[in-house]
Amino acid sequence: WKFDDYRINAENGVLSTRAGAWPLLFLPLQFPARDHPHWKDCNARALGHDFFYSLGNDPDRMLARARLGSLAAAVVLLALIAAWAGGLFGRGAGGFALLIAAFSPTMLAQAGLATSDMILACCLLGALTAWWFLWHKVTLLRLGLAAVTAGLAFTAKMSGALLVPLLVLLLVVRCTRRTPLPVSLPGWKLRVRSRPAVAGILLAVSAVAAAG
Repeated sequence: WKFDDYRINAENGVLSTRAGAWPLLFLPLQFPARDHPHWKDCNARALGHDFFYSLGNDPDRMLARARLGSLAAAVVLLALIAAWAGGLFGRGAGGFALLIAAFSPTMLAQAGLATSDMILACCLLGALTAWWFLWHKVTLLRLGLAAVTAGLAFTAKMSGALLVPLLVLLLVVRCTRRTPLPVSLPGWKLRVRSRPAVAGILLAVSAVAAAG
């Protein structure tokens, strides 16, 4: 946030590190100078130790703030899980899925940590949701949401690349369905029923969203 320098701990993704650091921007913190040796050799562990314990900052307060990003992602992830289960199997199933997910050991362990894992999980499911909606009705808004959520997933963590095979699988499932595809774009409104035509349009809009 301060320097736009991505060398330190870059493998965890720009989005995740920014989400964890954003609440710290409002604290009067001291940070190692840019000419610090650990900046030059990109020693994230040593730089972090100095940031937390050598400059008079409050590490407990910093950690509490940094964990807010993962906590917010966990809340959104739970909402998405409930929405998917409810949409597929009814409101009761949505509530049951929400309960199971909320008390999942993985969720309980990761939601309170300032790491990239919960943010990645949220972004992946968010992207899958946006693309699933796009593939059932093509609009400019849905096209934009698909592009944005895919970008968020790819910047959350290097393993955001898992989105690609997941989207391929989801596209295959959508193309096997016999439901027509409404297309509502400026100057172009139609309802496509031919399965080859549906597949062609979905591939075309997917390419546009991916390029965006």
